[in-house]
Amino acid sequence: MSDSAKLIDELLARQLLPETRGDLETFKQDLEAGQLDAADERYVRGLHARLLGDGSDDPIPLERTREELEGEIEDLKADLADRDARIAELEREVVALRKPSISAPG
Repeated sequence: MSDSAKLIDELLARQLLPETRGDLETFKQDLEAGQLDAADERYVRGLHARLLGDGSDDPIPLERTREELEGEIEDLKADLADRDARIAELEREVVALRKPSISAPG
């Protein structure tokens, strides 16, 4: 079994999105037919490295830390709260504008 076939089999043993599974099954068929192109092989190797590591004991570093992501989530929640408050304010203004005005007798 070639190295790429082994990587594909290891990936297929995992829970994957249906599209990813389909791509990998196609790559496996291409490989068996001797037609797996270099770009697809790089994709398989990259996906394997991201999901299963590169064989070393070191975890694959994330681009951002958990703390950074949690901070961004909190910022986004605050932004949403501000947005919701602004929407409520604008809705009150619209209601006020729709009320019939009382005009002085003339």
